Amino acid sequence: MKISKKTALVFTLVCLFLIGLAVPSYSWTRKNVQKIEKFYNSKLSPIIMIPGSSATENRFDGLVTKLNQDRQGTKHSLLKVKVWNDGTITYSGSIDAKDHEPIIVIGFENNKDGYSNIKKQAKMVNQAFEALQEKYNFNNFKGLAHSNGGLIYTAFIEII
Repeated sequence: MKISKKTALVFTLVCLFLIGLAVPSYSWTRKNVQKIEKFYNSKLSPIIMIPGSSATENRFDGLVTKLNQDRQGTKHSLLKVKVWNDGTITYSGSIDAKDHEPIIVIGFENNKDGYSNIKKQAKMVNQAFEALQEKYNFNNFKGLAHSNGGLIYTAFIEII
């Protein structure tokens, strides 16, 4: 059976097209699998704290000091996150590579009381949470809040 030149050309073009699709697809798949694998295998389980009205990201400093006072082994790292009214997020402190249960405190420039502020702060927590997940790849967390921080957490959970 003889194959015509036209059929051979079409077959060659289809093969080149499929190879052209396969190479970037394979690369894209490997990149995404590695990202998902990193997220899935994460040992990091932070304790995310939200202070109440009029409090800052420094609200839990004494508590963290007390928690670390008699702790054997790796102490809790403390990362303070501040969300500014313009959406900017600033960080102070760090998370030790050996600490699988660091403490992250999220504070706000707008730390005033009131239902409308609580809704705004919940959106700010969501913004900070997404940035933290992107940066640290944790797949679970524990939450602790004080006073209106609990209302902020509740509104945040309703968002996600």
